[in-house]
Amino acid sequence: MPPRIALFPPSPKIGERARRVAADLGLEMDLIIHNCVGEGAAPLAKAVERDGVDVIVSRGINCTILQNAVKTPIVEMPVTGQDLATALHEAKKHTKLERPRIALFAFTSVRHHVEVLADLLDIDLLIYPVVNDLNFIRSQITRAKNDGAHIVVTGNITGKLANEQGLPSLMLDSGEVALSGALLEAQKVAYARRLEKVRTRRLQAVVDISPNGVFVLDAQGCIQAVNSVARRILHLEAGLEGRKASEVLPKPLLERCSRHEAMVDELLEINNTPLLLNADVVDGDAAVSDVIFTLQPVAAISELESKLRKSLHARGLTCQYSFSDILGISHAIQTTIATARAFAATDSPILLTGETGTGKELFAQAIHQVSPFASGPFVAINCAALPPSLLESELFGHEEGAFTGARRNGKPGLFEMAHNGTIFLDEISEMNHYGQTRLLRVLQERSTMRIGGDRYIPVTARVIAASNRDLPDLVARKRFRQDLYYRLNVLPLPIPPLRDRHGDIAFLAGRFVEQFRKKYGGSIQLTPDMTVLLEAHPWPGNVRELSGTIERLALLARTGPVSGAQVEAALRPERARVPLTAPAASRDDSERQRLTAALDKHNGHIGKAAAFLGIHRTTLQRKIRSLGINLRRTAV
Repeated sequence: MPPRIALFPPSPKIGERARRVAADLGLEMDLIIHNCVGEGAAPLAKAVERDGVDVIVSRGINCTILQNAVKTPIVEMPVTGQDLATALHEAKKHTKLERPRIALFAFTSVRHHVEVLADLLDIDLLIYPVVNDLNFIRSQITRAKNDGAHIVVTGNITGKLANEQGLPSLMLDSGEVALSGALLEAQKVAYARRLEKVRTRRLQAVVDISPNGVFVLDAQGCIQAVNSVARRILHLEAGLEGRKASEVLPKPLLERCSRHEAMVDELLEINNTPLLLNADVVDGDAAVSDVIFTLQPVAAISELESKLRKSLHARGLTCQYSFSDILGISHAIQTTIATARAFAATDSPILLTGETGTGKELFAQAIHQVSPFASGPFVAINCAALPPSLLESELFGHEEGAFTGARRNGKPGLFEMAHNGTIFLDEISEMNHYGQTRLLRVLQERSTMRIGGDRYIPVTARVIAASNRDLPDLVARKRFRQDLYYRLNVLPLPIPPLRDRHGDIAFLAGRFVEQFRKKYGGSIQLTPDMTVLLEAHPWPGNVRELSGTIERLALLARTGPVSGAQVEAALRPERARVPLTAPAASRDDSERQRLTAALDKHNGHIGKAAAFLGIHRTTLQRKIRSLGINLRRTAV
């Protein structure tokens, strides 16, 4: 479709000449001519703009009038030296004077380099500037009359006003050269504008897709594009394109952008709406480059976060515990917590080791809560709880039809679900060799492939593994891959057993007593005798065993005070089958033999013997004294 050009000539003669010029040049354009000048041209210009004209061509004062009336580009017909020379020559002939005084009412485009024509044509040339103000033009005509002008050379409107004051006038014509230049320029502008419209539509389509509010400003601070989301957020009407951004956006915000300051997640308020705003300044040659704003209501962000938290919670991908839930006053546990906090700040794998019941998953969740991945999911799996084939499917996912019983449409693996979060692999030692190999590849490549799939899926997730077995021993016995062990053991975190946490047995027992007293409503009290018995126990089940023991005692306390025998029974439920009438001496002899054998085995080294027996060295020393055992060698 050829471009549509509207021509507003100062006379019908110029309009017809323009049609001939366009035909002679072979210009493909739809030329619409309106012979109208002055304020009456404005309504016609608005009408052709509504009809979709691409460019308007006019001259002189008409250009100023039309520029104030429409947004369509205006191309001004130039006044060439040939046009000026012809008009001044005709004016001199009209006066029939040898050296007439001719007043030229010139616009900015024709005022330069015309003085030379006065000498060539042997005339006195008076040049008067004009603007789109009838009173000013009348005053200029009066001035020319007072300066003794014989004739006025000007445009249509000024000529009529000069005639009213008794001055003859001659209209400045536009010849073929001027019209050719104007029409060629109009055609170029029209094609450029159409390309710009296509680019604008593409830009609008892009910003409309965005779920956030988007403003795009050009280098002059005008709105190039704005999507419906932004209009809804700021309660703005449609049709903002082309308007100054200062009409809708705060001035301080625009001033920062004029200084090429990018903004990231800044909170501010526009139209009484709290917003989270980002601004990106597009580098350019202009003093003020293009700017792209994206904005979101704070309320919408909070709602989205709430939905995400609910979704993760519903899928069991959230944490219940933090470091505040890890109780203990001992130096051993406090040092471990401090180390865990330091490790949490990185993205490297962490290997938690320790006996059963020491709280490895508690530490894993606490680490996740303060890590760079805290906003992502926490995915936990016990590698010993599933058979190898099912564990592989759970960890890495599968495609539809990958195996008999595979879920329709496939299933994402836990590594995919843990993207941008943490995956906790408990009892990692129980994973079979093939699973270890696949896990090693995920750690090395940071990508995973579903069973039956043919593409790798990038995954960014923090890996925390845990084991209650001696992994170096398993590596030595070829039961665990050495390269995987070193991959997981980047940040080793051994969790101390309860027996090595001096002071924590009594402390935790007191906390559990309060907890279960509230839960069951009994009257259990932690007595000194009970504390002695608790601290003498080796606690192979660690904190989990201590909690279970206090819970049993709390239930017994509902029927009366807890006796020492009941505490002993709670500590060693497996001894319930032993007759209560067994002589105390027999029990002491058995204990003495067990301790003596351990001391003999370790040459009297109390620390090593206590570790062998699974008790603390102070407990062993107390038993040695109570049973009257003679040490053959003092511990070094």
